[in-house]
Amino acid sequence: MAINKVYGFYQEFRDRFNEDDANILWKSFNDLFAYLPLAAIIHGRILCMHGGIGPTLNSLDDIRNIKRPLEEPNVNQLACDLLWADPIIDLKGFVPNTVRGVSVYFGEDAVISLCEKLKIDLIVRAHQMMLNGDGFYCKRKLLTIFSAPRYYPEKNNKGAVLRIDNEEQLRQLWSKKDEKKEDAPKSKKDENNNDPPKSKKDEAAVGDDKKEKSKKEESKAGEKKEGEEKKDEEKKEGDDKKEGDEKKDEKEGESKAKKPEDEKKEDKKDEDKKEGGGEGSCFQKGWCL
Repeated sequence: MAINKVYGFYQEFRDRFNEDDANILWKSFNDLFAYLPLAAIIHGRILCMHGGIGPTLNSLDDIRNIKRPLEEPNVNQLACDLLWADPIIDLKGFVPNTVRGVSVYFGEDAVISLCEKLKIDLIVRAHQMMLNGDGFYCKRKLLTIFSAPRYYPEKNNKGAVLRIDNEEQLRQLWSKKDEKKEDAPKSKKDENNNDPPKSKKDEAAVGDDKKEKSKKEESKAGEKKEGEEKKDEEKKEGDDKKEGDEKKDEKEGESKAKKPEDEKKEDKKDEDKKEGGGEGSCFQKGWCL
């Protein structure tokens, strides 16, 4: 709770509300945060968290067994690692995270060992700015996704999000860099507008020509419309007869098709229940830990 008081969350309330209301709102949000999930498992093969892994993580039940409400994550070693740990190259095992002053650094061997132990394919985490929005580690066993573009304005980093389909195919989406908009090319109409102004006599002649031309076009359009209306009437008579025959066929087909469709819906509901909730939130699907 103290950490979001230091890094600007609390200050947002103080800027927008009086002191008493700010304190009540800040406390209410933190009461909610104390119940939020610390990790998620997708399709049983991709483990997600904000920070990283730690030496006390040996099974998914270790995460599930973290007691709630968790008002101070740092008092629980595993919760602290899930929120604060970082990977580091050329390291074996775990060492104290001296830069952050909390949690641990973990090496490639720790990632490989945990993936084998939990029978998962990938660990996805955030917590570190990536210049291009994302970065793989440990032979693509760990992926860092950073979703805040221009986090350091002087570096103009990209932001990225990750999409995972039903076959566990990964697709990263990146924000675009700031680009200056170019002036749109001028149309021929705009170019013609740059011609020198005409005299009043010329303008009057042009106006008369336009009026005469528009009258001719209107008469042609009227004749064309009358012909089309006659065709439409003839077509409508034929369509009405055809439509009556089709409705009879549809009613017969609907009565036959209704039963199999109802059976399919019931089968779909049963499948969703087995998978852990079907449509809905990640809580209903059983992803959150």
